[in-house]
Amino acid sequence: MLSRFLSTIGLWFVVFATLYLFGVQGGFFLLILASILTQLELYALLKKMEYNSLGWVGLIIGVVMLIVPIFLSSPYDCFEVMVSCFVISIVLILSYIVVVGTPSSILEVFVPTVLGIVYVPLMFSLPVAFIRYIEFIHGSGNPALYMIVWMVAVAKSSDIGGLVIGSLIGGKKMSPYFSPNKTVGGLVGAILFAVTIGATAQLVMMRNLGVFSMKWAVIISAVLSLVAVVGDLIESALKRLANVKDSGKIIPGIGGVFDLTDSVVLSLPVGIILVKWLVL
Repeated sequence: MLSRFLSTIGLWFVVFATLYLFGVQGGFFLLILASILTQLELYALLKKMEYNSLGWVGLIIGVVMLIVPIFLSSPYDCFEVMVSCFVISIVLILSYIVVVGTPSSILEVFVPTVLGIVYVPLMFSLPVAFIRYIEFIHGSGNPALYMIVWMVAVAKSSDIGGLVIGSLIGGKKMSPYFSPNKTVGGLVGAILFAVTIGATAQLVMMRNLGVFSMKWAVIISAVLSLVAVVGDLIESALKRLANVKDSGKIIPGIGGVFDLTDSVVLSLPVGIILVKWLVL
C-alpha cells in the first residue's frame, strides 16, 4: 500500500510538473504517452488470451489518430481524422486477413485489433480534440486542460474511494467472477469520494473551471465515478481472462499503465461529452 501511495504522489507530481513546464503541449504529450502504453498492454493481454492481433497496425493508427489533430488548422476536422483513421485500419486489417488469413482470423485478428484501436486511442483522441476545440474558441487550450485534469482527479478518487470504503464495509459483490473484491459498498464509497473531490477541486480551481457550477460539478463527478467503475471492471475482466494480476510491472504498487488508466479511458470521453453538451 505504501508503494502504491508513493507512486500515486510521484505520478501526480510528474503530471503537474509537465503541465507547468510545457502547458498544452505537455498535456498532448501525456495523453499520447498514456494511450500508447495502455494500448501496448491491452494487446499484450489479448495475446495472453491467444488472440493474434495486428498490434503494429493498431499502434500506428492510434498514434496518427492522436497526433494529426494537434496540427490541424481547424478543430472541426478532428472528427474526420478519427473516422478516416478507423476506416483505414479496417481496410488494412481485412486486407491482411484476405491475403494471408483464415476464416478464424476474423475472431483471432480482426476483432482484437479493432478493439485495441476503439477502446484506447479513439477514446484518448477525444481529449485531444477537446483541447483543440477550446483553443480555437477561446484562444487558449488551458481551460480544457484544467477540465481534463479535474476529470482525471475525479476518476482516480473514485478508485481510492472504492478501495477504502469497500475494504471497510464490504457488501454484495458487484462482479463475483471477474472482480470478486469489488462490492456495492465500494461503489457507494467510489461515488462519495468522487463527488467530494470533484466539488472541492471545483472550489479550488474555480477561476479555471468558471463554466462549472457546483451543481454540474457534483452531477458530472457522480457520472464519472460510475463510468470509472465500469472501466475498472472491464480491465479486471480482461486480466482475469488473461490469467494475470496486473497489466504490467512498470509502476511500483500499481502495476501497469493500463492498471492506472483503466478508470479514465472511458470516463474522460464521457466527461468531455457531458461538459460539451450540458455545461459549455
